[in-house]
Amino acid sequence: MVISNEESVAKVSIKTSYWGAKPRGNVVAICQTVPRGWDGKRVRELTPTYDLRDPNWRELYAQQLERIPDIFWANLAKILGPDPILMCWEKDPNECHRQILAEFLAEMGFNVVREEPLEASTQASSF
Repeated sequence: MVISNEESVAKVSIKTSYWGAKPRGNVVAICQTVPRGWDGKRVRELTPTYDLRDPNWRELYAQQLERIPDIFWANLAKILGPDPILMCWEKDPNECHRQILAEFLAEMGFNVVREEPLEASTQASSF
């Protein structure tokens, strides 16, 4: 993976969240469906392309990210805009593709603000 503009990558602060949290700011959808009436930014390259019920979803998503061309990653800061919040439906980040994406982006040098995992007693899927 080659990122040509490392300085701009490090300056981008990327957060992740889920629709139920109702965050405000530069919300960017990275999910297969969005809330009714929402017409904000979507980045389909980061949206899962597999059946979300597949037991191998973690591996499938990691493979999907690896297949994205380097030119996309080199322009990601521009594509996302300032201080993006990457959104999907799953409440628990440990059960969501956005956690894999956050790790992937951090390895590339992006400043990723991690979500706190839910306590075992409060874990619930939004699917």
